[in-house]
Amino acid sequence: MTFLDKLHNSYGGKKAFVRYLVYWIRSVMFGQYSRYRDVPDGVQRVVFVCKGNICRSAFAEWLFKQSNDIPTTSLGLDTVTGGNANDRIKMYASVMNVNLDFHKTTAISDFSAKPGDLYVCMEPDHVEQLESHLGKVNIILLGWYLSPTRIYIHDPYSANDQYAQTSLKVISEGIQRLQLHLAKE
Repeated sequence: MTFLDKLHNSYGGKKAFVRYLVYWIRSVMFGQYSRYRDVPDGVQRVVFVCKGNICRSAFAEWLFKQSNDIPTTSLGLDTVTGGNANDRIKMYASVMNVNLDFHKTTAISDFSAKPGDLYVCMEPDHVEQLESHLGKVNIILLGWYLSPTRIYIHDPYSANDQYAQTSLKVISEGIQRLQLHLAKE
């Protein structure tokens, strides 16, 4: 396996790896995203956020629902309401015992925010977009809950099959650690 194959399988491609590095440098060296690390008190609902609400946030929502009593939902920053989860992600999610057959996308324009919402984003750009729509809300980056930290979780939509599976494993690990943190509250 070549170095480029490893980049595609582990990060989603060359551009995705460069984004990962840029965000990692900003977070580790400059602490740029540290305010999106800590879960606030009083979380009433967990809202997973990504671009299309058909891959990452859809999987995260349904995985979280399986083992948690905290209400949860998901939304997309650039989608339309009522669409289905991505077929390839549905297939890989089913291998992990997560059924996305009933998932329907929610556009941010159709989303109803509630007090006590905790927004869980997959990448720093989502934080900025979410804040431009909703203002100052409680946001974390799921990547802070990974070991090693992975501030940027690339969208598997157009990535190869190996990365699609890798991204679901990464999200699963982050959710497990987030759930442990929420259980301490």
